Amino acid sequence: MKQQTLGTISIFGYEFRFKREFFIAIVALPMFLLLALQYAVNSDYDNYIKIFYQVQLGESNIEIGYRLINKMTAMLNLDFQWIYIIMYGISFVLLVKCLLPYSEDIFLSLILLFFCFFEIVFIQIRQLAAVLICMSAFHLIAEKKMWRYFLAVLIACSFHKSAVIMLPMYFFLTYDFKFTYYLMIGGALFGLGFFSNRWIPFLLGKFIPERVGWFQMYKSNPISKWQSLFILLMLVIVILYYDQIKEMHAFNRILLNAFLLRIIIYLCGNWIPENRRFGFYFYLPITILIPNLLAREKNKYLKSLLSFIVCASVFVVFWLQYGGREWMNYKSIFSRIG
Repeated sequence: MKQQTLGTISIFGYEFRFKREFFIAIVALPMFLLLALQYAVNSDYDNYIKIFYQVQLGESNIEIGYRLINKMTAMLNLDFQWIYIIMYGISFVLLVKCLLPYSEDIFLSLILLFFCFFEIVFIQIRQLAAVLICMSAFHLIAEKKMWRYFLAVLIACSFHKSAVIMLPMYFFLTYDFKFTYYLMIGGALFGLGFFSNRWIPFLLGKFIPERVGWFQMYKSNPISKWQSLFILLMLVIVILYYDQIKEMHAFNRILLNAFLLRIIIYLCGNWIPENRRFGFYFYLPITILIPNLLAREKNKYLKSLLSFIVCASVFVVFWLQYGGREWMNYKSIFSRIG
């Protein structure tokens, strides 16, 4: 099968022709069913059930987009599980919208998405939708359609307010930064971190006093050595093919800037409250960027080797980071019925 066309599949000598959209939908269907039909696998599942009933009683102040989905589901007298089906349905439509025109290796993109971003894909259904809405709007930045991009980000905010960080990114992600600019941004973040315990609580106390405790709780995240090694591997691939990015679609420059910004935040902005949550908006684009860069390698043996190293490292990091806590305890909605 040629990844560039996705038009024909040869199985035991028989050729089958598919439309590209249909083929991607078939490939993604097992992942969609696995996620949408999960049952009480993690604590967030219970939180979403509480929100579901709070919305019906008018007691929830959850974001309006997610609230409307809950209201609609309740009005139709549907079971809570339909929230997961609808939310993952939205996310997978957005995912196809991103992969279809831009990813040059759909399979590698899906592997990176599921195993590298297991936490947000498997657990955080609201933010997953918000991140994918923002990523699917990146082409609007390349096409200089500012207001349409802002509208897309506001829609993303209606599912998870953390998406607000992407509003100013319209002016950042297309810029052709020099390496020294990244160093300056990193140095500024690193310097601000020395005094973050003073100036952030001071500003929160003045303007948002109820969030002071939030800062103390989420002011830093431990840096994982395995995650760091994986990010370093992704950076090595970016450096190897950096010169070719200029020859690619402008969409890839946006993905590159997002990834480099994630590295800066990871290394120099660890003091930023919930930086891991905000970082998903900048890190998840590697699911398209890395496959596109590897697709540029003309030596098929080197390309296969690099692809194998990326996949193997993703699986290793996944196992070491999660240790099978969620996915080995997986239960589907059918276990409840049984």
